[in-house]
Amino acid sequence: MDAGSTPHTKPAIFEALPFAEAAALTERDQRLLVVDATASWCMPCQIMDRSTWVDAKLVEWLEQHARAIQIDVDQQSDVARRRNIRSMPTVIAFQRGKELDRIVGARGPAELIEWLEGVLREERNADRIRAQVTSTEAQTGKKDIRGRLDLASALLLSGELSAATQEYCWLWNHMLEHDEAFIGVRLSFMTFDMTALAESFQPAREAFTALREQTAVRLSSAAPRATDRVDWIVLNRVLDDNDRTLVWFEQARTDPSALRLSAAAVHELEELLLSRRRWSDVAIFYPDPIASLQEQAGMLTMDVPNIPDLPEQPDFHAIHLRMFSDFTARLYAALLAAGRDDEARSVAEEARRLEPSP
Repeated sequence: MDAGSTPHTKPAIFEALPFAEAAALTERDQRLLVVDATASWCMPCQIMDRSTWVDAKLVEWLEQHARAIQIDVDQQSDVARRRNIRSMPTVIAFQRGKELDRIVGARGPAELIEWLEGVLREERNADRIRAQVTSTEAQTGKKDIRGRLDLASALLLSGELSAATQEYCWLWNHMLEHDEAFIGVRLSFMTFDMTALAESFQPAREAFTALREQTAVRLSSAAPRATDRVDWIVLNRVLDDNDRTLVWFEQARTDPSALRLSAAAVHELEELLLSRRRWSDVAIFYPDPIASLQEQAGMLTMDVPNIPDLPEQPDFHAIHLRMFSDFTARLYAALLAAGRDDEARSVAEEARRLEPSP
């Protein structure tokens, strides 16, 4: 714990009961069992503890309709595994031992009450989101990409795996046509759900394999799309077929034109190579390491506005400083592994000049 920080206090609404005992108590009545799955390192969880779970209206609702407990997924990993809890915070509603619905991600008190009221009416989160998406798209005449992402995730959480597969395939193929701002989400957060789906549902694996093969066909054509290479690499990751990417990399590394890649593709390849401890190969992507370091240093002077409606603003300067430090260390180590010792020393000197703090 950082010096001067205060110990984290569990909100009073949560009873100090293990999951099995709480579940047994609620099996004998109509009250819900509300389980908040959290972790000590989860910032959204901590924000909910200090705002959502202490809200007077939510506390009153829970006291009338439910019994609430909180589980730490690291301390109760067996419960998290049995209940297929993958992300935090996850809030699950049970009744008489049966899971009724769950939501993932930070929620405000009003939103949480709305969801819980829907649970009592036997309305699932996926149904509510689907209705909202349909309404929004009808009113605006535009595809609601944010809503469709939420719907795909809700379908996955509720076990509607065929419908979730269809949504993720549509999003993969079409979301950037409607909103290019989601390119980062498409290659990161969305693929985490796609990976989980491919692992547990063979039809999803087959559908995502078809997406990859379609991308491979375009890559071999005379006019591939700008995103095809990174798409192909990411789909290999989703399908746990990274060896296919490495086979391509071994062939491409001798062709400078083949390694003129987008920043997203380079990031994917770096992560894969480092997971295989191939540090010297990472240096291939940095023909001018000082220029790359200086570009990365731009975040140190970046002005970041406050995030609306967030009670506690993150310390973005500290976050950016840590990112710059991590990038420098990775670049330095890769250059040393590749035998580019003089460049590594120059990187260290320039990093200390750009950021002279200890």
